[in-house]
Amino acid sequence: MKIVTAEATVPLFRLDERLMGHVKGILFQSRILVTVPAVADIRQRHPRVPVLEMAGNAVLRVQRVAGFLEARLVETKHGVPFLRKVVALSPDEPFPHVALADLLQEKDHLPEAGKHLAQAKERIKKDPGLQSYLKAVTTKVHRAEKVEDKFSTHSSVHFTVKYDGGDDPDTWTTVLDILEEAYREIGQKFNFFPSKPIIVVLHTKNQFQGATGSPGWADGLFDPVLGRIQIPTQGAATDRAWLTRVLRHEFVHALIHEELRATGGMIPTWLNEGLAMQLAGDSWQEVTSVTPGEHSLVPLTALEGSWESLPAEKVSLAYREANAATHYLIERFGMHKVHEVLVHLKARQTIAAAMQDRLLLSYDHFQQQWADSLGSTLAQPKS
Repeated sequence: MKIVTAEATVPLFRLDERLMGHVKGILFQSRILVTVPAVADIRQRHPRVPVLEMAGNAVLRVQRVAGFLEARLVETKHGVPFLRKVVALSPDEPFPHVALADLLQEKDHLPEAGKHLAQAKERIKKDPGLQSYLKAVTTKVHRAEKVEDKFSTHSSVHFTVKYDGGDDPDTWTTVLDILEEAYREIGQKFNFFPSKPIIVVLHTKNQFQGATGSPGWADGLFDPVLGRIQIPTQGAATDRAWLTRVLRHEFVHALIHEELRATGGMIPTWLNEGLAMQLAGDSWQEVTSVTPGEHSLVPLTALEGSWESLPAEKVSLAYREANAATHYLIERFGMHKVHEVLVHLKARQTIAAAMQDRLLLSYDHFQQQWADSLGSTLAQPKS
């Protein structure tokens, strides 16, 4: 089983001082709460902003970066109406349209999300990064809207399944049962639960790769742009063990994505995949099952970026190494320390800085000690 996590860099909702004035006015009028990481700094710079820290009830997280106030909306009942007010006050600003589209697509309101993406595109002038992002997201939203147009929907407490209504209904009921069990078990292990229902899309065998853009070797996908799990249904009704492994694995990716939010790109792929395998209970062939001396371990630094371009024959080794390295990390330091590392990644630290800070161990020494524990060596990076 090989599973891929879609790559995405989601831009923050960037506010200039003029637009922030509109936002402050709306906050005063609607009494919407704001969570600010650098509370003292923001209070000093903007003493009239109603800065309140209240876990689970915030709609905006704001921090000052490079002369701008960067904000990230968090899903609450206030989020969509709040942004609609911002759009109404500043219709020519592209960023509120982007942020509103982000929330709408998470709610599966794809047609309206597409409209706001189009409006944002019309208003962008000189921001290549945002132009690239908009192009990628717009493609995904329109593709999902087209593929899922006639899909049926069924929901449980924590998940919404979308599927081809002509498929066997036993499949989606089984999917919901597996996911609700994963929600309880894995959420407790990870000490984190999603704040909103997760959308799960079941594709036919012929649809999956074209609908998701995933590589041919992938058995499942968590897409952080659309915020949904996507899997093919072939064999799902007859192989519950396969279905359970894929769904649990992708659910962990969904948890990590929500925990890290906009900084999700900071987590190395080897750790993201390793945590998914360890927490989901995937049974993967260990690296040590390869004959000693047959190969050297690929340095983890080479497995930090996307694996989508890896040749199929190297994908399995990448997953096995990720599983083994993460198992060693958890066994030696405990899940609590691993979670502290994730918190530092969320604060935009590198994995090297996070390990040094929380584990008191350099990244290089961690890799070497992990390799020593397996009786292996690390391959030298190519010059």
